[in-house]
Amino acid sequence: MDTTLLLYIGIMAAGILIGSRTMSPEKEYKWLGRLQFLALMVLITALGIRIGADDKVVSSLKEIGLSAFVITIFTLAGSVLCLWLVRKWMGLDREGVKKDD
Repeated sequence: MDTTLLLYIGIMAAGILIGSRTMSPEKEYKWLGRLQFLALMVLITALGIRIGADDKVVSSLKEIGLSAFVITIFTLAGSVLCLWLVRKWMGLDREGVKKDD
């Protein structure tokens, strides 16, 4: 198994352990959303750097470009459709609040 994968799993497990022990469900953590957004941006940036540094990927962009675009569009459309269906099924509005019938 790749050591990088083990590192990611270890960091995730540590975050779960620390978060479950120190976070109180009664308290509101306004900074948590910003921290999650920052972590997501770091992850996306690291992924982009890693892909951009791979010569095989960069040289084959012409071949995989259109198919990657089509897969991305269908994935996005499928996600939005599934979210819409689940919200309708659960009776939630756009903000996730239960609609009064």
